[in-house]
Amino acid sequence: MSTELTTYLLELTLVWTILLAYYYSTLRHNKQWPLRRCYLIGSWLLGLCLPLLPTLYTLGGEVSRQLPTQVLRYFAPPTTGVGAASSSGSPTDWSTYLLGVWLVGAASCLLVVFIRLAAHLRPRPLQVEWSAGFRIVRSTQVTTPYTAFCTIYLPHDLAPELERTALLHEAAHLRRGHHYEQLLLTVGACALWFHPLAWYYLHLLTTVHEYEADGEVVRTIPLGTYGRQLLQTTLAPHTVPALFSSPLKQCIAMLTQPNSSSINMKQWTSLLMLVGGLLLACSEVVRLAPTVPAVTLQDTYEPPVLRGKPDTVDATRHLVGTIYGQIRYPDAAREAGETGTVYTMQLLDAAGKPDISGTIDELPEGATALEVVIVGYSDAKARVDYPVGEGGTDPLIEEALRTVGLLGQIGFEPARVDGEPVATTLYYAFTFSLED
Repeated sequence: MSTELTTYLLELTLVWTILLAYYYSTLRHNKQWPLRRCYLIGSWLLGLCLPLLPTLYTLGGEVSRQLPTQVLRYFAPPTTGVGAASSSGSPTDWSTYLLGVWLVGAASCLLVVFIRLAAHLRPRPLQVEWSAGFRIVRSTQVTTPYTAFCTIYLPHDLAPELERTALLHEAAHLRRGHHYEQLLLTVGACALWFHPLAWYYLHLLTTVHEYEADGEVVRTIPLGTYGRQLLQTTLAPHTVPALFSSPLKQCIAMLTQPNSSSINMKQWTSLLMLVGGLLLACSEVVRLAPTVPAVTLQDTYEPPVLRGKPDTVDATRHLVGTIYGQIRYPDAAREAGETGTVYTMQLLDAAGKPDISGTIDELPEGATALEVVIVGYSDAKARVDYPVGEGGTDPLIEEALRTVGLLGQIGFEPARVDGEPVATTLYYAFTFSLED
């Protein structure tokens, strides 16, 4: 198993565990069913996506082009040339076997789900009718009421006093779209069949669905009557998912306890802080862009070229000449005797367009900056050495950024590796010096 995938699964487990702990401490006794459903589905999705967010952030302006490769890196990391050329006598590649085990497990789970779904859709109707906009099928093959794809299935001999309750209960499932939510989490649990928390999320969501449907029923049917029906149907054997599938004791406790309020501001704040902490815990060291594209000895790297370069002029000389033709020593800095060096960076995408630019405190390790010296003349006796990276209103910073912006307006031919355009970063060191 690749290191990236192992890290992803560990971070997924961390997020799910902490968010489920928050659910049990804050929402477990809350009767705001839509809120609990949204939290379960949202935290389930957050666990899947949060470990990927740092990867998306490091891409900068290249997200749309590099995202598929970056996401696939978790599940199918690229093999090196040595590994690809290994002979039959090389050590066993366990990642291949683990991938096979995962595929077999996921396919088996999906097959079971498909067979159960087919069994639910197979009953031959003795009678078909419509109620409250939903199709109702009565069949001798149905032993207990259930829903499947906007259809309510009822036993043909269901007692009249239970039929109304069954219709209210199952119609509540359909109106709330519970079957779509269960389908989403079921597919996710099949894909992560080895992860117990994936199945536990499905169990919790199913329980909330049943509680919510029970709550719809008691708005129409007296609580005492419904309680007797719960007891009657719970004692009977069931061969398919039952109408009243929530545990009897918990269901009665839920129905009899007073309504709880929504999450207060303090709980919302703690939830937001918790999600922010999880984001930091799952984050890597973020950098805007590579200093220079990764180049091997076999690759040929061609740096970006400022547009409009004559064929007879060197690319670096043309860039430096363009800068000297634009940059000026700011009058305010010259009169104040201000000197110093301003370091700037300019990120270019794979099309050569500027994506991000700004000042930096110092050059990254291994980076090389294009050095430009601007000499001015001043009668000021006191010379102030300008400290790099302080403030954004200094005239030296403004002049450096203005010049970099002009270069961006002119545009660049993109950098290339083996003839393929790639993103890169240009660094400039503007040194402002004064003479008497």
